Amino acid sequence: MNTKTTIFLLVLLIIVGGAYVILDRMDGEGVDEETPSGGSGKVGTPVFAESAFPHDDADSITIERGEERITLVKEGDDWRQTEPVEFPLSSWQVEQIAKDAAGLSYVEKFTPGRGDAPAADVIGLASPAAVVTVGFASSGDDAPKAQKITIGDRLGVGGRGYVKFDDDPDAYVVNDDLHKQVIGKKFSELRKKSFDAPKEGTAGKVTLTRDGQTVELVKADGHWSFGGAHSGRAAKDKVKSLLELVGRLYVNEFKSEDVGALAHFGLDDPRIVVRIESSSLVPAQSDDGEEGDAETGGASDDAQKSPAIEILRIGDGVDFKDEYYYATRSLSDAPSHVIFTLPKSFVDDFDDKDAPSFRDARITTVGRNDVTRIGIRRGDEKINLARADGKWGFDDPKPAYGADDGAIGRLLDRLVDARADSYEQGDPEGEPAAVVTLHATGRPEPDVLTIHRRGGEQVDDYLVRRNSETTGYVLSSSSGIRSVFDPVITLRDRVVLALEAETLERVVIEHPEDVKYEFERAPATGGAGEADGGDGKDAGDAGQGEAAPAPWKLVGHDRFESEDFSDMLQALLPLTATGWQEESTWMAPPLFVKLFGADGVEATIRIDPETRDGSASGNAPEAFEHVGFGVERSLVDQIASEFRHRTLVDLQTDGMKSITVGRGDVTTTLKRDSEGKYSGTSGEELDEAAVGDLFDTLAGLRVKRFREGVEIGETMIRIEVEPADGDPLVLHVDPETGQGRLKPDLGFELDESDVEKLAAGVVTDGSE
Repeated sequence: MNTKTTIFLLVLLIIVGGAYVILDRMDGEGVDEETPSGGSGKVGTPVFAESAFPHDDADSITIERGEERITLVKEGDDWRQTEPVEFPLSSWQVEQIAKDAAGLSYVEKFTPGRGDAPAADVIGLASPAAVVTVGFASSGDDAPKAQKITIGDRLGVGGRGYVKFDDDPDAYVVNDDLHKQVIGKKFSELRKKSFDAPKEGTAGKVTLTRDGQTVELVKADGHWSFGGAHSGRAAKDKVKSLLELVGRLYVNEFKSEDVGALAHFGLDDPRIVVRIESSSLVPAQSDDGEEGDAETGGASDDAQKSPAIEILRIGDGVDFKDEYYYATRSLSDAPSHVIFTLPKSFVDDFDDKDAPSFRDARITTVGRNDVTRIGIRRGDEKINLARADGKWGFDDPKPAYGADDGAIGRLLDRLVDARADSYEQGDPEGEPAAVVTLHATGRPEPDVLTIHRRGGEQVDDYLVRRNSETTGYVLSSSSGIRSVFDPVITLRDRVVLALEAETLERVVIEHPEDVKYEFERAPATGGAGEADGGDGKDAGDAGQGEAAPAPWKLVGHDRFESEDFSDMLQALLPLTATGWQEESTWMAPPLFVKLFGADGVEATIRIDPETRDGSASGNAPEAFEHVGFGVERSLVDQIASEFRHRTLVDLQTDGMKSITVGRGDVTTTLKRDSEGKYSGTSGEELDEAAVGDLFDTLAGLRVKRFREGVEIGETMIRIEVEPADGDPLVLHVDPETGQGRLKPDLGFELDESDVEKLAAGVVTDGSE
């Protein structure tokens, strides 16, 4: 470099540096200022008019760096590298190159080598750092031509560099945004690191090869099934999960583009291959690799196009730790030579992807709401069910009773919801234990399920085959499919007795302890009113202007628990079974309820209080006998209630003058004054809380039930209540059993909480 050139460059550097400082401080008056996206600040005169470089229309970019050359092509909205290898690119990064090229502005230009100007080789333009050529998609006479930009050295200050444009002999000092984009970066930095795998809706075939085992999944008419070595249905959600896994791929690092490197990285025989064919069609290739057309005999319509293909190959681990694995991704059957690494966590997610994991575990694919008929054949027994007007019922041959819509619905739910635990190939042994046929709307043929019970009487599992499928579905013995083998009576209508409580005139309840309650009332009479029970509580409301039933009476008693009796009748009728069984189990003396209504209607209900099994017979409305049904525990408890008036001590607290408690030979008399204070007649120190509980518990004390034959024992506590008016009441209570006796001969049983308060000590000095 001669002295004049050195001086020119020094002056130029000073000018450029000074211009940068001045332009940076100016408000822009007389200067065309622009800050391109990603630029380094305010610049001078734009190089390109917008019409000459419409960067949004750029559809190809070629970058040459010495012996390196890459070609970037825009397809739709996405950019791809097409040379020297094929690979999708980060579109926003590529578009930034086009934007930075379009946004070049210069602060100085000169002809290299003229006068004192430096020669092209001095400023890096004779052997440029890079050459960028940008092509455009526009067409027509006014279409912009491709722009070729030769990139030279960068200046040391001011964020500037040298460039040359196409055939223009001048060199330009411009902002160095484009320099930074194409010099010093690896081309691999432009590549995408994550990819959108085809969605399940567009995928038509997926093949997974893992450790030499291949699973082929094919979609037809929207349904997935196995191809190749496997057969049967595949689950849509499992295929979707695999595609979503591929879509979560994220490149850790790009490693190589060496054409001969596949074997070195274990990609000539990869451990995992995922091949996805989607219904997004691409033009078929002619023999010379070009897209065909009608004139050359190539593809002219979709019928001559090929499905889009995406293949992911995963090879060896990067090192002995296997924290990362080598992989390639291509859009054809030929493997890509762009080799990158993936994290172990991603690769490990393929470990459970074997053939069984993709199977559709449902034994039937029909939708619950689409089923219109169900057929069950068990040997010679046939059960046919049909749905009409939204309700399930028995179809011919019909049993002697109606069907329970809810029970059939639950049976259908168990069939539709049944899922296999495992799968078996080959024909099962012997005849099926049951065959279930499901007819559904929109299906020309029914689903036919053949069910084999395995393991004898103690069923081990069920093997189900659907239609002509060769794969068997194995379900555990606890699966809901066992309901197929329940007796047909389990599908019976749950209404046992359709009587209404308002129609009754007489009710007899018999308890196992030889306790009998007989209730009766006069037939209903006209007019409005309210029925009042023997204890003054409402037994039920009668509608205005309607015939009001007369109040119920308990024969032989002036008062009774009318509310409990009314609630029991409402719970009892209409009598509804919790379920049916072929045989009843009787373990305890039964409860009897005998019902008598108008026009000679009679019915008798018998219920085992332990098993809750029941039977019913009568003539309502015609002769009937039902056995083998169950009832709710709450109904059993209501029928077994004590209906006699349960109040034992009909006094209020302020109506008790004194209480004397005797335990063995120790007697304590307690009094309550007008201010509610308690005292002992012998000056004892009292437990005020215990005494208060004693008075409050005795006031209005109610029994749990009355009992016959209760004898007064030595361990009983004797309690004498002296009322303010009237004769004393003497109770004996056994603190262990809760049973007691009210003189002279009324036996009873108390609630545990009442017994605890009556038996509590009331004297604090321990003299009791």
